[in-house]
Amino acid sequence: MKVVGAALLLVLLCTGPVPVATTATAAVGPAHREDCSHGDGTFKVLSKRTAPHQPSGSFGVYAWIQSRAKGWRTHVRGEICFFDKRGRVLETERSYADALAVAPRGKTSFYISEDAPARWHHFTIRFQSRKTALRTVRHHVDVATHDVRIDELTGLQVPVTVTNRNPFTIDHVRVFVTLFDRRERIVSTNLMTYDYTDPDRLPAGASGEFVARSFHSHRGMERAVVQVEAFR
Repeated sequence: MKVVGAALLLVLLCTGPVPVATTATAAVGPAHREDCSHGDGTFKVLSKRTAPHQPSGSFGVYAWIQSRAKGWRTHVRGEICFFDKRGRVLETERSYADALAVAPRGKTSFYISEDAPARWHHFTIRFQSRKTALRTVRHHVDVATHDVRIDELTGLQVPVTVTNRNPFTIDHVRVFVTLFDRRERIVSTNLMTYDYTDPDRLPAGASGEFVARSFHSHRGMERAVVQVEAFR
């Protein structure tokens, strides 16, 4: 399937049960005080999911978020706050969303892996971001996928080819792949730390390759959203 644009969508039909989000609940104990940001309201959470990591006992938090801002945003930082049953803050952790620059009403994925504090009851995710003059190349960037498969050893693999149809060079070309179930709930994101195409600098007419192959789970996945970020 081939889709043109900066926010590139790919629909993949798969079978399997819909994943169930799991959240541990434990007995309440003493809490220590920590600051917990209220966020700045520039992003809202459309979908979130927790996934336990075995045998470490940690878990990942996935979120699909959308900008509420009128202008472009960067340094989109999410903060997770863990609370006890009485609503007292136990611990806070921070991480950045995948995209470097997000357009007005643009969407991006977020992931953080944490060791939750003992006796936590629930958590919140809030976001802050900054105004930016950065602009991604949003037109005449083609994406094609081929030979999407589930390998017995490595799991789901999504090969992506990005082609620059502009008359100028695009640089720092990155690929984000986010999985969703049939109810549009986030399942997983590609967790590879290096998400650039090879090569990541594409002159006019050139193509770069990338294979997304590091998903915590693809069980229950109904479709995948492929996004490409590139700069001039």
